[in-house]
Amino acid sequence: MGWGRHAKQWSARRAARRFRAVERVLGAQVPRLLEAGGAPGVSVAVSVGGVRVCRAYGWANVAAQRPMTVGSVFRVCSISKPMSAFGVMGLHRAGVLDLDEPVARYLRSWSLGNVPNVEGVTLRRILSHTAGLGVHHYGTPLAAGPAPSTAGVLSGVCGGTQVGLVAEPGAGVLYSGGGYTLAQMVVEDVTGKAFETYMREAVFEPLGMVDTGYGRTCAGLATGHDRAGRAVLASFLPAASSGLCSTPADLVRFWDALVPGPSGEPAGRGLILPEDAELMRQAQAQARAQEPDGPVWGMGFCIGSNRLGETYQHAGWADGWWAFAMGVADRGVSLAVVINSDTGREWGREVVRRVVKVL
Repeated sequence: MGWGRHAKQWSARRAARRFRAVERVLGAQVPRLLEAGGAPGVSVAVSVGGVRVCRAYGWANVAAQRPMTVGSVFRVCSISKPMSAFGVMGLHRAGVLDLDEPVARYLRSWSLGNVPNVEGVTLRRILSHTAGLGVHHYGTPLAAGPAPSTAGVLSGVCGGTQVGLVAEPGAGVLYSGGGYTLAQMVVEDVTGKAFETYMREAVFEPLGMVDTGYGRTCAGLATGHDRAGRAVLASFLPAASSGLCSTPADLVRFWDALVPGPSGEPAGRGLILPEDAELMRQAQAQARAQEPDGPVWGMGFCIGSNRLGETYQHAGWADGWWAFAMGVADRGVSLAVVINSDTGREWGREVVRRVVKVL
């Protein structure tokens, strides 16, 4: 018992040292990067052993001279996918969904049609981008008016094409936002709830993610900016694949929930099975891209590595936004960086690299 108490104290002291080092790096480097890169603002959250620190720099809205704060909400785009996968895993834990059943058996409101190999489209493959489904992008997003139904998005009403099979299920990686929209349709059909409602009740509220939600008008939403510093109008993006709004603090809270907590909390925090949390963080069969340096996919997460160890991570971007979050399970480290500018894709990873270096 005494060792456990001293170990926690030692861990807390080590985390405090790491945080001080991270803050020195951020305070010295981020303002320079903001100026050099032309981005309005950046927000960062770091978690070590469940202890979190958050910092914000620059402007949430340049024209209004609204400062960035740690409570400023960002569009995190494709980072929506691992959270959607977590929501699906919650229904797997409840026995409502089987990861290896053809999704056609769950669908009531939309159909892939009677096409060859449709029985091979399963949730396991959808969540690891190996289902053979097309539609990575959705065409021109809607800038105004009501959001279309999930069935409408699947049918291509956003200016894209209908989601369908374009490759043999299980044959390899084909990154598909359309696949995640199909998983959204499954969740809505088996629960009878809007996807946003299900995710709020089953994931965000239980995990204490109070600043996370969907839509163009989330409270506290910062403004995206183009390369010239002009505001970008927020537009519709499909919820499960790319529609999430959040803060770095909430992102690392979610990333932390995928591993055991410092006080013995189970991975998945009781919302999904610990073995499913581990499954999400593991490379899946056939989930390696064909190119030598291509991504390897778990269930919702891209599996990578850096000097801290193996990572489970995801990036997201859209016009005016860039976001990145990662976790290192063996170190109990999570990190999220979000930038409200098109320039974020070019220099945001430099912020990540400098933070990782001192961790």
